[in-house]
Amino acid sequence: PPPFALCARVVVVVSIVAEFVLRRLWGALTDGLDGPQALRLAFERLGPIYVKLGQLVASGEALFPPRYSEEFRTLLDRVPPFPFSEVQRIVREELGQPIDALFLEVDRQPLAAASIAQVHAARLLDGSEVVLKIQRPDIAERAAADVAIMRAFAQLAEQVSPFARNSSFVAFVDDFRTNLERELDFRTEAQRMRDFRDVMHEMGNERTAAPLVHGALTHARVLTMERFRGWRIDDEANVRASGYDIEERLLEGIRAWFQPLILRGFFHGDVHAGNFMLLEDGRIGFLDFGIVGELT
Repeated sequence: PPPFALCARVVVVVSIVAEFVLRRLWGALTDGLDGPQALRLAFERLGPIYVKLGQLVASGEALFPPRYSEEFRTLLDRVPPFPFSEVQRIVREELGQPIDALFLEVDRQPLAAASIAQVHAARLLDGSEVVLKIQRPDIAERAAADVAIMRAFAQLAEQVSPFARNSSFVAFVDDFRTNLERELDFRTEAQRMRDFRDVMHEMGNERTAAPLVHGALTHARVLTMERFRGWRIDDEANVRASGYDIEERLLEGIRAWFQPLILRGFFHGDVHAGNFMLLEDGRIGFLDFGIVGELT
């Protein structure tokens, strides 16, 4: 990251870390906030990259203390949206035309806002329903500075904490950085969805799908894809009311997850209830291919 941006970010991070320490001490003295709560609040203040790191903590019960993983699960939906004016600007910069010239309509309110991007419902000029995924403004520059700071803290932690050394905090941050760099280029995610669809076609599996990518409307910071309609797999009431045999569908989805791994050596690396859907037509839908693992 540029030196000025890094220095400015260091000042912010150090001030929030100091606030975290004070919150933790005050909580210990007053039976208020405990360590996990204070650290989760600090991550929220530090912004989207730390929220994303916190989401990994939430799913990393094998690596982190369970009470931290449980507390950090509240970060899964705590990222505020950015203004629609930024959506318009990024679309123009990436696709070369105003948003109104490329889409019949785009909802100004996002369907969801995550740490790296937010998604908007939209319609193509032919009326087809799509989802428009837009990367957060300046997230790449912020990520470079934040990961550099994280690595410095991880090195310090390994010097003073046997737990940090045994858990390989530095290696964890390095892996986080590698995945983050890949995730920040939506063209990579688009190709992964195409690869997944190719495997489903090769296997004759018509009951599992990834969204169809619209390549002409996709670039590094903009991803346009088919809109799936259905229910999160943990939406028990609606899933049961759908009338489909949910156990059968789940087994099909699990088999489909293994098929790319066996045939092509890659697998969806972020399967949770928000990315794993029962579609209205009875298919299982996989979403968000930003994190994909590979076996050499």
